[in-house]
Amino acid sequence: TNRTSPVRVLDQSGNPLVGISSISAGQEHSIFLRTDGMVMGCGRNDKGQLGDNTDANRSLPVFMLHNPTGINPEPINNIQAIETGGYHTLLVKSDGTLWATGQNAEGQLGDGTNDNRSMPVQVVDGGGNAYHGVSKISAGFKHSVFQKNDGTVWSMGWNFYGQLGNGFNGSGSDQNLPQQAKSSLGGYVSDIINVSAGTYHTMMLRSDGTVWAIGRGSHGQHGDGVGTQGREAVQAVDPNGGMLTDIIQVVAADYHSVYLKSNGTVLASGSNGNGALGDGTSGSDRRMSPVQVILSNGNPIDGVIGISACLNSFYLKSNGTVWAAGENALSQLGDGTSSDQINPVQVVHDANSMAPFPQISIKATAAGSNYSVFLKADGTVWATGNNPNGQLGDGTTTQRNNPVQVTDDSGNPLSGVVEITAGFHHSVFLKADGTVWATGRNDYGQLGDGTTTNRS
Repeated sequence: TNRTSPVRVLDQSGNPLVGISSISAGQEHSIFLRTDGMVMGCGRNDKGQLGDNTDANRSLPVFMLHNPTGINPEPINNIQAIETGGYHTLLVKSDGTLWATGQNAEGQLGDGTNDNRSMPVQVVDGGGNAYHGVSKISAGFKHSVFQKNDGTVWSMGWNFYGQLGNGFNGSGSDQNLPQQAKSSLGGYVSDIINVSAGTYHTMMLRSDGTVWAIGRGSHGQHGDGVGTQGREAVQAVDPNGGMLTDIIQVVAADYHSVYLKSNGTVLASGSNGNGALGDGTSGSDRRMSPVQVILSNGNPIDGVIGISACLNSFYLKSNGTVWAAGENALSQLGDGTSSDQINPVQVVHDANSMAPFPQISIKATAAGSNYSVFLKADGTVWATGNNPNGQLGDGTTTQRNNPVQVTDDSGNPLSGVVEITAGFHHSVFLKADGTVWATGRNDYGQLGDGTTTNRS
C-alpha cells in the first residue's frame, strides 16, 4: 500500500532510525550513510543492491556487509560517500577506494566480472589492484563513473553509446573494469572537477570552465555542434561555434544537457521535444550546440546559482525563487498549469494569486518520475506533480499543479529537513536530528517502515 504522508524510517527493533548523515534513492531502493561510516539500506534487493549478502527485499533497513576475512560478513565501514544507480550502489571509503554492489550484467560494478554482487566488492584494475584517490562518483542507469583526485575520469559498465569514453561503442563493448576517458584531441581527459552521469551520456566539467562529453550525442546532448556519438570525449561549443567557457555546473539529463555559467546565465543543448531547453522553441528541434535559456520576453534568465534536469529543467536563482521549463503534462513544473513550457516559468504557490514560490529561499530540488520536490531554507519540504503513490507526501494521492507542503503522518508540516532525494516513485527526507522520513510507493519496502504499504 502506498503512503501519502512521510513515515519514519525504522531500525530492526522498530525504533526510529537515527544517526544518518546522507541519503540516496535508487529506482526502488533507499540507501542511508550513518555518521559512523556504516551504511544501511531498504527496498528492492533482487540484484543485491542493498549489499546485505542476500537478494531478499527489505522493508526495514539492514546493514550493508563485506567479508574481509572470508569467514563472517560484517558491516562495511569507513564509508564517506554513497550513490545509487538504477539497481546498483556505489560507495567511497575514507581511504579513497571505491566499492560497489548490486546489478552487474553490464559490468557496472567494475570488479572484472559480470556477476551480480550481494555484498560490496572493490573496484579494481586489470591486475586486481584497487583504485585509490577516488573523489567523485556518479551512477547512470547501467554504467558508473568516478573521478580521481588527479582530475582523470574512469567509467565501467554499459557502453553501447560509447558512454565509457574508451574509444569503443556498440554491441559487445561493455566493460567490467574501469576505462579511462579518452579525449578526441588525443590522450586522456584531464583536470576534471565534476562529473554528471545521465542515462546514456556523461558530462564532465574541467577546471578551466570548459565542458567535455562522452556517450550518446545524437540528440545534441554533447553540445559539440555536430551530434557526435562520443566514443571519446568531445568538447562543447558556445552558440557561436567557439569554445564553451566559464561554466561552473553541468548536468546530464536523459536526452539533454544544461550548463550554468559563472555570470548566472544558463545554456542547454540536446532534445527539445517538450521545451526542456527553455529557448522558446519545442517540437522536433534538436540543438546540437548550446542555446541560451531565455524568458518569454526574450531576455536570458539570470541570477541562477543551481540547476537540475531530468525530462525537464529547473533553475534555482540567488533570490531563492525557482524557475522551470519543459515537460509538464502532470504539473511537475509547479507553475499552476499542466502545459509544457518552452521558456522558464516561475514555480508558484497558488495558481489563482500566482504568488511566487517560495516566500523564502529554496535550498535544493529533486526530480522523480513526473514529480518534483523542493527543500526550503527553513527546513520545510514542498512537492508538485504526479502523485498516484503518495510520493508528494501531502496526505493524498491527488496530482498537484502547484507545490504543496509535505506533512508528517500526524498532518503537521515536516520540518528540520537538510537533504532530499527522489527515487522513481518515492521520496526520502533527512532531518537535522539524523532521522529519516519517506513517502510514496513501498511495494519493495523502500520506505523502510517495516511494511510494504505505500505512504502519502
